[in-house]
Amino acid sequence: MLVVWEYELADLPAVRAKVALFMEGVTGMGKIVYVSLFSGGMGLDLGLEAQGFRAVVCNEVDGAAVQTIRPNRPATPVVVASVTDISRRELEQAAGQNLYGVPLVVGGPPCQSFSVYGRRRGAQDERGRLIFEFVRLVGELRPLAFLMENVRGLHSMSLAPKPGRTAGQCGHGSLLREIIGRFESLGYRVDCFLVNSVNYGAPQLRERLM
Repeated sequence: MLVVWEYELADLPAVRAKVALFMEGVTGMGKIVYVSLFSGGMGLDLGLEAQGFRAVVCNEVDGAAVQTIRPNRPATPVVVASVTDISRRELEQAAGQNLYGVPLVVGGPPCQSFSVYGRRRGAQDERGRLIFEFVRLVGELRPLAFLMENVRGLHSMSLAPKPGRTAGQCGHGSLLREIIGRFESLGYRVDCFLVNSVNYGAPQLRERLM
């Protein structure tokens, strides 16, 4: 999901303030800073780095992934903890700077609960509920934009794919609608679309929801 702020004409002072914050994110190295959540081995971050972005802090709980990050990105602070146990405060302490209004927040929450190759328990699965932690941290950091990626299965996932659910919870794509609604309640406009890696030069068919 690639998201931008939406303003009316009367909001021009707010626009100017946001642009000023964005420009502060451009360092002397010509890099735009961002926060990386659910970083894994920082594969998503490699693409961002190639486009002129720099992670000022990342968060990962998996030990093997952390062992990949540290020798390859020794200058990038890593908050080693479950995303459920961190807040803006911990991220700022690790980064050594104020992150409110950071240009970008990115992340790929766990996808196993949404994949068509799994049991598709969605938000009924502990891993599936972590997607709401991404929403929470976006609300705390209030970035200019955010990018969240996941498997295509999230596009069709029901909010409550089990007996006892209400009509609104069992609809096709109701979980995604709930997530988008939460972002919109924070003041973001959400653009959501499917991409396939084969269309970008990768030798494989791999669809992702952005």
